[in-house]
Amino acid sequence: MKDLLENDNYLELTVGKIVARDYRKALVFRSNGIDFCCGGNISVEKACKEVGADLSIVLEQLRILDQGESNLPDFNALPLDQLIAFIVNKHHKYTVDTLRELEPLIAKVAMVHGGWRPELHEIKDIFGQLKDELMSHMQKEEMVLFPAIISLFRGGDSSFCGNSIQHPISRMEMEHDFAGECMKQIRNLSQGFELPKGACATYTVVYKVLKEFEADLHHHIHLENNILFPKVLSL
Repeated sequence: MKDLLENDNYLELTVGKIVARDYRKALVFRSNGIDFCCGGNISVEKACKEVGADLSIVLEQLRILDQGESNLPDFNALPLDQLIAFIVNKHHKYTVDTLRELEPLIAKVAMVHGGWRPELHEIKDIFGQLKDELMSHMQKEEMVLFPAIISLFRGGDSSFCGNSIQHPISRMEMEHDFAGECMKQIRNLSQGFELPKGACATYTVVYKVLKEFEADLHHHIHLENNILFPKVLSL
C-alpha cells in the first residue's frame, strides 16, 4: 500500500476530487458502495471505513485505471459557462424528461403489483417527493444561480442579491443531499433494482430506467458539487 500512496497520493485527496480528475474512478467507488457525489467530500480511507470496503483493494483498482487511457471529457478543463451549458443541456433535460415519463409508470406498477410488493407504494411516494424537489431545484439553478455564476465568471459582481454566492450554493448542495437520499431509499426498497419473478414488462422498464436515472443523477450532482461549485467559490 505504501507504494500506491507514494505513486498516486490517493489518500491525500477526497473521493470527489479523485472523480473530478478522472470520471472513470466513479466506477470503482460505485462498485464498492462509496458515494462520490453527495458524500464525496471525505477521504478514500474514511469512505471505505463507512461502507466496510477494503481500502487496499480500492486503491489497487484506482491504480489499475491509471494505466489506461481515458476517452471521457475533461470536465475540469471546461470554462464555467460551457460546463453549465453541458449540465443544463444533458443532465437537466434528461432529468426532466425521465421524471415525467417515470412517474405515471411507477404509479401504474404500484397499483397493479402493490398488493404483493408493498414496497412499490413507498417507492411511488418517494419518487413523487424526488420529482417535486428536483423540478423546483433545477428551475432555481437555471433561472437564478447559473446566470449569477456566468455573470461572475465573465467579470461581474461577486455578490448574490447582496450576499455571498456561498449561500445559494450551500442550499443547492443540501437539496442534492435530499435527492441522493431519496434514490438511496429507492435502491434499498427495490433490493438494488432487482426484479421479482413474474415482473411484467412495465415493472421491468421502471426498474431499468430507475437504475439509469440513478447513475445519471450521480454524475449530475458530481459535476456540480465536485467541479462547478468549488471552481465558483475559488473565483
